[in-house]
Amino acid sequence: MPQFYAKWRDGFEVIWRNLTWSEYKQFQFRFDNSPFIEPVSLALEIYKLVLIEGPDPAFVPAGIPAYILKHQMLSNPFSGRFEDIAPALELSRRAISGNYLEAAKALIASTLHYKVEEIEQWDPNRFFLRLAQAEVALGRTFDPVDPNKKKRGQAAKDDPEVQKILKKELTPSQKIALNRTQRERVGGA
Repeated sequence: MPQFYAKWRDGFEVIWRNLTWSEYKQFQFRFDNSPFIEPVSLALEIYKLVLIEGPDPAFVPAGIPAYILKHQMLSNPFSGRFEDIAPALELSRRAISGNYLEAAKALIASTLHYKVEEIEQWDPNRFFLRLAQAEVALGRTFDPVDPNKKKRGQAAKDDPEVQKILKKELTPSQKIALNRTQRERVGGA
């Protein structure tokens, strides 16, 4: 679960987690209907709930729970507002599409109906066996991309057959155009 960290100028350090969806819904009505911009009692309740490490709730300066209240209640994707959902979804898409194992875990979970938490407890042998089974069930492979492999265009340029075509003799008009371009680069007439 993602964690957040903040350090205040007076030396207080706090680590907290996000509210779950059900926790957010529990506080949303009270937050939206509060006559105060920062309802202190609500801020303290949220602080107690999400606190991982930091000052004891009985002695925490009021600004810290207020900050966490704003962090958790304003712009929360669980609000259902497009402007809150879109960035969270895009960030998650990038995280999954940039991580083969996370994408493979999702493929296994959806295809073979395992829970993601269950998959995270598997050893490599079982994980890749289930991935292969998911591939068979889907009828297509889910191959990782080799980051060291040359891109399609680069690989074509390195191909000897392509090199022959690229090194083919220029036509007379191509030679004239090439000479003119080279003279202009050098500053000639």
